[in-house]
Amino acid sequence: GNPNKLEAQKAADQFFTPLQSSPLFKTVTYLVTTNEQEAWGTFYFPHRLSLLTPIQKHLLQDNKASQIEAAALFTLYSPMGMTNSSLFSNDPFFLFQQYIMSMPKPASHVTLENQRMMAQSNHIWYFMGTAEIKHGSFSISNQNKITSLIQSRKEQTLKAVPNTSVLMNGMLFYAKAGADSAQRDISTIGIGSLIGIILIVLL
Repeated sequence: GNPNKLEAQKAADQFFTPLQSSPLFKTVTYLVTTNEQEAWGTFYFPHRLSLLTPIQKHLLQDNKASQIEAAALFTLYSPMGMTNSSLFSNDPFFLFQQYIMSMPKPASHVTLENQRMMAQSNHIWYFMGTAEIKHGSFSISNQNKITSLIQSRKEQTLKAVPNTSVLMNGMLFYAKAGADSAQRDISTIGIGSLIGIILIVLL
């Protein structure tokens, strides 16, 4: 995250891009493609002929279809209209498009900015990504390799884009913390046992 949106995006690019080519990860999702953006629309598309907004229903019930036609012409000729030949041939009155746009937005602060997932909190801009590791989170060897790589990326990112914060979360980090704690406990018990044995021998 960074107080400057462009700097936050630059930092995110610096952090995530090298991870995408790492053999330690199965997937690194950072850029959202057009296909992914349209996937939820595709889900509803086969049912488009039976999907109407409440306003569209009222206009049809009140025999005011001319208003739907006028709105479609406005969208078609508007320089800001979101349409293309494929959409026009399948949805000439843009009823489905209006239905999708009228759907409740997800209860989330995450928005899309330049194909990147973005959120703002306390005047800080954050660009987000997710990663799926290839091997188990509980493998100590895997934990060390991945956390070392991520720490290296974090240091490089902070060096390239100062005044940036990098936040991380996930099972791997909890597993790593648990493993480190267990190793410290074992080491402490071992040292305590050794001291106890020495005292017994001396006494």
